[in-house]
Amino acid sequence: MPDGICRALNSMNSNYFVNHKKYSQAELLIYAQSKLKQRDLPDWERDLFSFIIAWFSGTETITILTSGSTGTPKKIEIPKSRMICSARRTLDYFDVKPFENILLCLPAKYIAGMMMIVRAFSGSLNLITISPQHLFLSDIEDKIGFASMVPLQVSKHLDESHNFDRLEKLLLGGAPVSQRLTEKVKSFFKGQVWETYGMTETITHVAVRRIEDEVQVFHALPGISFSVDERECLIISDPLIQEQPIITNDRVELRSGTSFRLIGRLDHVINSGGIKVQPEELERQLEPHIDHRFCITSMPHATLGQMVVLVVEEGADLEKIRSAIDTIDDYRRPKKIIELKHIPTSANGKIDMKSISERINGAF
Repeated sequence: MPDGICRALNSMNSNYFVNHKKYSQAELLIYAQSKLKQRDLPDWERDLFSFIIAWFSGTETITILTSGSTGTPKKIEIPKSRMICSARRTLDYFDVKPFENILLCLPAKYIAGMMMIVRAFSGSLNLITISPQHLFLSDIEDKIGFASMVPLQVSKHLDESHNFDRLEKLLLGGAPVSQRLTEKVKSFFKGQVWETYGMTETITHVAVRRIEDEVQVFHALPGISFSVDERECLIISDPLIQEQPIITNDRVELRSGTSFRLIGRLDHVINSGGIKVQPEELERQLEPHIDHRFCITSMPHATLGQMVVLVVEEGADLEKIRSAIDTIDDYRRPKKIIELKHIPTSANGKIDMKSISERINGAF
């Protein structure tokens, strides 16, 4: 076991702060157990207090469910010691000081929410909790030193209030940050904002980029390095977290051993008449012309094998969209536009591509 993990395990705090109240471990466990006895406890709180109990149990690992945005969710076991190491690295990198307020507004059933709790506990931070579905920052009177959100949360909140004055440092992750959202965040948010890259297996982010950077290049956190395989997919080396490199299905343009530009998922590639189309690149091209949620996917085609399809929420300007599509190379151009009343998303804000595929192919 690396020395860093041993040090992390031996230096956990004896006091924990939740919503401005100080607890010992025993007191926090009693409080969590009492909350879980409430029959009408909201799911987000049930997940929060269930994780707290699991965290202080005698087990060495935490069972975590992957998001399932591209397939069936799966359970993986992650050592608590490595979660602590990841938490400490994040707090050091973003210069989050003890006793600052840290906001939990993500579901604690997934890794991103869990890690906000671990960061608070391992960094002597005050964990402020709020419903992920009802994110009203105006209800929070305190300055928030550090927070993490998915793009969908930020987009909805900006549309409703623009009240981001209480946030000083914000991480955006879990789904791509569109150019439209980037411009809105830059206009209404005075603090520092980063887009993050990571996954459950890497214990959240391993690379970040400043939101105001025009070139969308992600840079590694300390101790992490990158390479690519023959598929041009990213390989992540992080000795602090994993003994072996993690081979991903994310196609990238490698800029250096510690930086890359994200192209898109290999398993999203559409083979249309022998031409490989990367949906994420096409979405970036169309995004300035579509003011509703949308995605690029495919449907079976007798001649092409797969036909490129644009799925968009109802209410979008279809005439404007068709004009934008006409400027795209014929082999990448969506051959069909499908309107859905709502684009389904997972709990962490990612578009649920599996559900969309089932719906547009008749499995309603």
